[in-house]
Amino acid sequence: MSGNFDFVGLAPFNVVSIEKDKNPMQLETFKVREMSEYLGQRLQTLGIDPDVTNSWSSEGVPCEVLRSDGRGWQKGKVRFSLEFIPDPPETESEKAEEKLPATAVSPLDDLRTELNLSNE
Repeated sequence: MSGNFDFVGLAPFNVVSIEKDKNPMQLETFKVREMSEYLGQRLQTLGIDPDVTNSWSSEGVPCEVLRSDGRGWQKGKVRFSLEFIPDPPETESEKAEEKLPATAVSPLDDLRTELNLSNE
């Protein structure tokens, strides 16, 4: 995926909070390690050797990749990882809007009203 995102790898003990129906484990929170173990178990139920499954989530599996830049085949390893893509930071006004209820009275409301009346 390309774009203006900073991709941040997650450590095994980082905790992820997610909507339950979007998580294959049907949990609202999980440690990255737990997801890795879950995916490994699912692969094993398909009859994949546990050593191969472990390789996919640890050191990687030897492979070759044909790059689209025309440099031909490149040897390396492929492995599963879970990445976090942070949302862009909120602006100060967005943060303020979240904190104040829509019916909140500002101490500046009287001043705003006075200024608006004098500009008319």
